[in-house]
Amino acid sequence: KAGPGPRGLARELGEAIQATGALVGRYSRLVRSAGHGRGAAELARLEQEVALSIRQFKERIDALAEALPHAAKAGSQARVHAHGVALILSERLGSLVARFEHARARRHRPEPEAALKPLLGAGPPPSGGPAPGGGEQQPQQQGQQQQQGQQ
Repeated sequence: KAGPGPRGLARELGEAIQATGALVGRYSRLVRSAGHGRGAAELARLEQEVALSIRQFKERIDALAEALPHAAKAGSQARVHAHGVALILSERLGSLVARFEHARARRHRPEPEAALKPLLGAGPPPSGGPAPGGGEQQPQQQGQQQQQGQQ
């Protein structure tokens, strides 16, 4: 197990980022293959696992940041290095979160046909309805047609 202090926490975080990255990659692959017999329950379980891993990783980065004042005893170079490690790990976490959110958005987006159904309506217009692409006539056009019909 990792030793105490920023150096031990940084090592532990390096392993945790790899494990979290592997989970995000697995989730993304499952989302892409969801149409090939993957169950929604399996995806939901893995989504929760990834979210928990990201949350725990964030907590570990916070613990590293809290340990930084203690690194001052080791010298300014060690303290600067620990700050750099915390920054790099935070950026990697941000990248993982973005990948995860992108995969989640892909999973939860509606199917194209289902999304277009409300826009296109249930089917063809009833007989006597407006011509395709014509829409309803403006009142001014209706008045002109009535005048022409009376002549």
